[in-house]
Amino acid sequence: MPSRVVDAFEIFKKLINLNDPSIYINVAKKYDSSTVIIEESKNEATLTKAILKGLDGEHTFAFTLDVEAYRLSPFLNPSTAHINKVCDGVIVSIIENELLVYLCELKSKDPDPKQYILQFKSSEAFIRYLESLAQIFFNFNEKLTVKCLLFDRKKSAYKTLTKGIKILPKKTMDIAIYEIHHLDANKGEFLNVRHLE
Repeated sequence: MPSRVVDAFEIFKKLINLNDPSIYINVAKKYDSSTVIIEESKNEATLTKAILKGLDGEHTFAFTLDVEAYRLSPFLNPSTAHINKVCDGVIVSIIENELLVYLCELKSKDPDPKQYILQFKSSEAFIRYLESLAQIFFNFNEKLTVKCLLFDRKKSAYKTLTKGIKILPKKTMDIAIYEIHHLDANKGEFLNVRHLE
């Protein structure tokens, strides 16, 4: 793995307070691969977790932006519409020598595109802000690719096949989103991120 990609990963990692237990998401490492479980804690949720595998064993970290006690920034006006909507989980990993950020959102019912699009846009804006900080203060110049993953229980959709084929993103309101329908983590079903196109 090129050292420039690893260096870029380490720069990005130092920007996030992974010591804060309210935002930290555990990364389970086994051999040269990692697994991350993104969880939804709302009481009314029926889709409570999504399992993602195939992440780099050494170069992966994960955190949530969806913490009730926090906003993205104390400088943002909480009454301004949309800017504090965020995704359930963020995973940063190196896959095939590329620095990737996975924005993960879980929806228990038929998802409203207007809602999750705002969550993806706001979350990506925060990631791009971190990227900008890294560029200004740490000479970060690696390409950073963001992939939006929507896990849902959409009634009109068939279960997404997650094994043996590449999953293509769907363009929704100018954002490429990987829609993963009816994946049941309680039955051990998972998404291997290496199957994403």
